Amino acid sequence: MASVSKPPPGQFTVLYFAAATSHTKSQHDFLPAPMPVAQLWDALDTKYPGFKTKVLESAALTVNLDYVDLDEEAGKGEGAMVIQAGDEVGVIPPVSSGTRITAGEVRGSQAFYDAEDPSKSRVNEGNRLVVRRDTIKRT
Repeated sequence: MASVSKPPPGQFTVLYFAAATSHTKSQHDFLPAPMPVAQLWDALDTKYPGFKTKVLESAALTVNLDYVDLDEEAGKGEGAMVIQAGDEVGVIPPVSSGTRITAGEVRGSQAFYDAEDPSKSRVNEGNRLVVRRDTIKRT
């Protein structure tokens, strides 16, 4: 994955990994900010029809390196997280047998998920997912 430049003023960056990259034919996008995190999937599905059901409904989401629980955010109503200008969002699809990543983080252009110790989760460069025991790594 090539280095992604900073988003234009008033926008945030969305980084795509694995199936998300395949569906969008892109490794990243810039979207207008602010945007409530609960509206992100609909915004991306508008831009890429079918994306929500094919990829997003089972994908994990990170904002500025922190995993976001979309179900929890949806329950917060007005107090839900809002993606701001300059934020970095990661869309991380299932990586093995439809398993949803339930924790992790994004650091630059790298992705790594350790099922036994989610604190070791990272995002690595590359275009293939390689599964080894309890560790799922994008190489």
